[in-house]
Amino acid sequence: MMRWLIPRPPRASGMLFVKTTLIVGFLIIALIATVWPHSSIFIIQRPFDFAQVAFEHAETSVWLPSSTQTLLAYIPTETPKDMDEQEENQSKEHSQETPREFKYFYEAGVEFDLIHYDRRYFVNMIPYEEHMVVLRNLVRSYLAMTRKAGIETWLAHGTLLGWWWNERIMPWDDDIDVQVSDTALRYMGDRWNMTLHQFDLDTLHINRVATKSRNVDNKDGNKDGSKDDNNEDNKENDNDDINNHTHALTARTRTYLLDVNPNSIHRHRGDGVNLIDARWIDVENGMFVDITGLTELDPESQPGVLSCKNDHHYSTDWLFPLRHGQFEGVPAITPAKVELILADEYGNRSMVDTEWCG
Repeated sequence: MMRWLIPRPPRASGMLFVKTTLIVGFLIIALIATVWPHSSIFIIQRPFDFAQVAFEHAETSVWLPSSTQTLLAYIPTETPKDMDEQEENQSKEHSQETPREFKYFYEAGVEFDLIHYDRRYFVNMIPYEEHMVVLRNLVRSYLAMTRKAGIETWLAHGTLLGWWWNERIMPWDDDIDVQVSDTALRYMGDRWNMTLHQFDLDTLHINRVATKSRNVDNKDGNKDGSKDDNNEDNKENDNDDINNHTHALTARTRTYLLDVNPNSIHRHRGDGVNLIDARWIDVENGMFVDITGLTELDPESQPGVLSCKNDHHYSTDWLFPLRHGQFEGVPAITPAKVELILADEYGNRSMVDTEWCG
């Protein structure tokens, strides 16, 4: 009888196939670990002919054939300690960067007629013929409050220019600008932030005693004893402001809010959205006094230079010693060298030209 002989594959071939498959599988895993070094890999422990290779950056140990250890030498590894140090350094670098700022003070709109109203208290625009009395009450109340609280503040920008010309607000001005030191600003934030202050308008109305206090020796006349007609006109204008503009003065009392921007603790410009450090706000209509602080930002390379967030820079001898005078009929403080400051900000013609076409 003839037998059909069916050849059988040698047993060694089957074992070789299995070993080859395992080795290829482990090699694939090693390659995956190369491109994904922070992944957590778990492989069941094999018999003693496999060498243990521990990825210190993985959550568990990895068991691979010893033939793959050469390949693993090229895999970048980081210990948990190294990773913690790297994350800590990145955190320090991030903390040293200027944090993103969120605008604190919002105006009623972006149009020029609306940017001088706080959005929270804006109702309607004040007519032009009535806005001046609102501004006068604003600055008079602010100066009275700071004087009582012992806060040293002085006139700035367009308000200072108005003081230079006739100690009054310019007819076209829509807000009041004042400055304080960074020390006074911190005190305002710590002691007076979000405080409401009520004033009797009659007490805020103080007749002016002179058109230019530095040129007048008596309250009714000039140095030569002649009567100052402008002074009488100013008194009449003040009385008209108080008695005739019923819309702006419907109540005989006015309430004001001192609001300090929490971003005022950051003394650099930042994103430029918090240039104003504080505001004195009329809560009836939203008009305000802009308050900015001055800081010596770089005492090593620019000693004695004080700056605000809006890139206005002043030498300390331009500001101090401060001068005491009057503005809108009440005591006020101005910098020491007003002319230098105004010339630097507006040019010399701002103190010469008697007409303005803005």
